Amino acid sequence: MKLINPKSRRAFVNLFADFILQKLGKTSKTIIQITLYDNFIVIYGKTDSEEVLDIDSVKKEFFEINKELCEKISVSENLGILNLVQKNSDYFKNNCYVYYLNLYNTERPLYHKKALNFHFNEFHDTVEWKNELFLEVPHNSLLPVDKFKFSPLQITSEFPYGYGLNIGRSLLYYAEYISHNIFSTISVENMKLLITNQKDLNGDQIIKVDSKSPFPVEKIQSLILDNFDFDLDKFSERFYDYDLCDEIKNVTSSKPWLIKNLETQDTFIF
Repeated sequence: MKLINPKSRRAFVNLFADFILQKLGKTSKTIIQITLYDNFIVIYGKTDSEEVLDIDSVKKEFFEINKELCEKISVSENLGILNLVQKNSDYFKNNCYVYYLNLYNTERPLYHKKALNFHFNEFHDTVEWKNELFLEVPHNSLLPVDKFKFSPLQITSEFPYGYGLNIGRSLLYYAEYISHNIFSTISVENMKLLITNQKDLNGDQIIKVDSKSPFPVEKIQSLILDNFDFDLDKFSERFYDYDLCDEIKNVTSSKPWLIKNLETQDTFIF
């Protein structure tokens, strides 16, 4: 997963998306997408929330809280804003979510340790591990790097930022929660996990593990199914007092879902 420079235009759009989401409700069925142009901001999305927002007041509050960032990237509060968010609960009838994730034995399993240890500067928007570090840089960057892509001229927020917990976001963090608990048990530094909120004909959660663990894949999958209930509604309660904007501002700070519920000495794979 891409790690975002907290002092970049990429950070701005994703933070603003999560800021608005939290006003509508973290557990609401909501998708907010922010696109930043040179002269205005477009807010697009759909929600089932009953909250009515004064978007100008929301923008003013966001700019006040993130004044340092806005000055850093030269985004003015006087920027025009176009609000295209629609109330549409029918849009969310399909609630099937499937992810195939690379997970790492780090303080944030969604991110490789080399990405977490990377030192951002003004020429970086994001960094991602793809068997080596891969950078996203602004178009005006003169930074000599081998593996990179240019950021688009207009920046748009992206999943999971701006997505409500019930719109696949809690499942993403549940995968991180699972890996955080089992890495030491299965004796690997990374794994791939297919995770979904769907069940098979036997009523078991559909998952698939790919790793170089000394233990058979079937045993690891049984370990997961025996110890994790996939109750995402209950899991989402952990986010009640959590500021989603910390996902970018403080990516390695304490996270309420990264709790050890399995102890290695009490967990055996036969």
